[in-house]
Amino acid sequence: MRHVLACVIAASLILTIHADAVSRGKDGISDVYLPAVTIPASDPADHVVSHRGASGDVQEHTFDAYDLAIEYGSHHLELDVVVSRNGTVYVSHDTSALRLYGVDREFHQLTDRQIDALESSQGYPVLRLESVFERYGDSVTYFIELKRPVETADALIRLLRKYDLQENIYFQCARTDTIKKLKRAFPGLRFIMSVHTDREMREALSSPNIDIVIVNARLMSMRYCFDAHEYGKKIAVWTLNTRDDIVHAILIGVDYIYTNHTDLALKLEAEYRGLIRTERAEKYK
Repeated sequence: MRHVLACVIAASLILTIHADAVSRGKDGISDVYLPAVTIPASDPADHVVSHRGASGDVQEHTFDAYDLAIEYGSHHLELDVVVSRNGTVYVSHDTSALRLYGVDREFHQLTDRQIDALESSQGYPVLRLESVFERYGDSVTYFIELKRPVETADALIRLLRKYDLQENIYFQCARTDTIKKLKRAFPGLRFIMSVHTDREMREALSSPNIDIVIVNARLMSMRYCFDAHEYGKKIAVWTLNTRDDIVHAILIGVDYIYTNHTDLALKLEAEYRGLIRTERAEKYK
């Protein structure tokens, strides 16, 4: 029954693509595409990014969350980083310690000693990025968002020099000056840009410094997938946690699925990735 459903979805997708092909408009963003043929599935773990670890199961940005994601089969961990008053890089989605640790202060206002003393209601400390690198090394790829890029850049350069992990990292950074600074130190570093509009998409696609464009689930579309691939970029979407959203992302060609539910996403990747791939086949004038 599952395979019948998969075939029905694939056939429906082909008809939808054929009927609703996207034409290039004044903004220069899309041509018209035709669906291509089915291809063999790739490794499911190539496309799943464990958002803050297996954060749908245990507290985000903890060793338990990262270990569980890896146990499920994940190769990619998403981390957010902040910096202390001493210039040490810590892992936290929030720039404030309030939500998880009950302290209404920004991390950059706190010393290392103060941050190391914090504990969540579930008994978890705030992790240092260095401790994450020590634990996992080059066994995973890190998708790291810089919450305070200017203050964090120098500390990141020191860590990369110490652990030699630049080939295992994608940095998401909103500041072009910080990207250039990191690029000067490590020319091979790869970067992610978050886009929210067509204008931002054009900027990301035209930038030689950007390797991945990332959009939120509301903006996920086949149009953006085609455009990213046309310009030699990959596309990621955050945060997809339902079966329908994940399957839709797979079938329209999203390269990286950020999810809190690593186990679900890996199972769906194994089932649907490669069922069908659409790519530029012909351009209509």
